[in-house]
Amino acid sequence: MAKDVIWLLDQWRVWQLSKTGIPRYISPAFVMIRDNVEQMIDADLTPLLISDDAALEVDRVIAQLRGRSEHWYQVIKLYHGPAQMTMRSIAKELKTNHQQISIWLDQARAWIDGKLLSMEVM
Repeated sequence: MAKDVIWLLDQWRVWQLSKTGIPRYISPAFVMIRDNVEQMIDADLTPLLISDDAALEVDRVIAQLRGRSEHWYQVIKLYHGPAQMTMRSIAKELKTNHQQISIWLDQARAWIDGKLLSMEVM
């Protein structure tokens, strides 16, 4: 398995947190304020290095993962999602040991890697 899938999953997390690609209403008053007030930049925000299209493909594959294995899906969502939980925390949440979480994580990454390669996302 290539490290590319881990990078893509980490970028997918950043994309989720950035809320990019999510249509939402922006009031005209907010636009006037935003354009006339100096913006504070969040130092903790990681730059987004993945396109919306690639992130949506990763998101779609992760949604398909749920149909393949609920355990794999939960581990990916908890480990690579916004929560960024540790394997031991996930093990406690899923009432299993961290070795099993490590196995499920590797299996889920391999499955995602295969799906993304077949779709030529990577």
